[in-house]
Formats: sequence, structure tokens, C-alpha cells
Amino acid sequence: MKEFQFKFIDRIVVTKTMNVSSVYGEKYSIDHTFLHCRFAKIFINNVIDWFNAASNSEFPPTIEDKLFDIIYGPYEKETLKTFQYTILFMKYFIYTSKMHNQAIYLSVFVNKVLFKVTEHSF
Repeated sequence: MKEFQFKFIDRIVVTKTMNVSSVYGEKYSIDHTFLHCRFAKIFINNVIDWFNAASNSEFPPTIEDKLFDIIYGPYEKETLKTFQYTILFMKYFIYTSKMHNQAIYLSVFVNKVLFKVTEHSF
């Protein structure tokens, strides 16, 4: 996950056809996948709603917060760490699903992230 986060921030995530750091506006670009794709937007909002309901929190991240894990506020340290990991895993889930031409389902994501979170036990 660390490697994915590093590559994502530096915009060197590779897609099926090319390195997206040089292709903006293309359907495989980072911008399209995480900023403009209507399916990803809905999914991201659903993930945040799920997390807030499950953890009894109220994270209202902006798009920059969602993409670059810039979250501030008076949140409990463990909840904040779990939220940051959830957002990172969400980006990885969207990316890998797209690479394998798979739909992004909240239920599948929730099962995977819950397993990962308990495995890391923040």
C-alpha cells in the first residue's frame, strides 16, 4: 500500500495501456478515475458515508483530502488512522478494479477493508 500511495501522489500509477502521468483527460488518467468518473464519485461518497456510520464519525473530506489523505480536525487518533487507511485502500481498490475491468461494489470493498483493518489492528 505504501508503494501505491507513493506512486499515486507522484502521479506515476501505470494503467493497462500507458503511464498516466503523461496522459491527462484520457479515460485511464488519474484525473478521470478519481475526479471525473461518475461511478468513482458515487463510490467514494458511499465509502465515506459507510465509514462515518460505522465509526460514528463525521469526516467531511474535500476532494483533495480524499485523494491526498490531508485530514485535519479534532478526531480520535485511532479513528483518524483507520479513516486514512480506508481512503488509501479505497483508492487502491478503485485502481485495481479498473485495471481488471471489474465493477466497484461497496459490499466487496467493505469486506476487504474490514479484513485489512483488523489484520493491521491500528
